[in-house]
Amino acid sequence: MNTNLFRGVGINFKDYTDRFDGRRFSGYANYLSFFSYFRNLSLNLFYKENSEGFRSDIGYIERNNFKTRGFGVAPIFYPNRFGITEFSIPIEYSKETNFEGILKDSIRIVCYMLKVVLIPVFLLLSLNLDSFSF
Repeated sequence: MNTNLFRGVGINFKDYTDRFDGRRFSGYANYLSFFSYFRNLSLNLFYKENSEGFRSDIGYIERNNFKTRGFGVAPIFYPNRFGITEFSIPIEYSKETNFEGILKDSIRIVCYMLKVVLIPVFLLLSLNLDSFSF
C-alpha cells in the first residue's frame, strides 16, 4: 500500500496528525466463516488471520501475527416434555498459531444447552380450578 497517496483530511491534535508522514505499512487481516443452521444441526467453520505487519495498535483489534482456525457442530433436539423445549450439545474446537507455525492456543469446548419453559404455579392453579368448576 502506498501511504503517500493518503494526504489526510486535516485532523491535528497537539503533535499528532492523521497523515502517514511518509511511513509505510504492509499488513492484512482476513476472516472467513461458513455457518449453517438446520432444524436439528448447526455447523460452523471459520478461519481468521492477522499478518505480522498488520497495524493492530490503531483500532479495536489488539494483536497481530496469528492464524486461527476452527469448527463447531451442535446437534439440536426438541423433546417438548417436562417443560424442556430444546436441548443441544455444542462441540467446538479451535487452534491458533503464529505465522511461523508455533502453536499459541488450542480450545476444546463441549457443553450443553437446555431451554426450559416455566409455567407459574398460580397459572396452573387457576387452570385447575377453572377446569373443575360446575
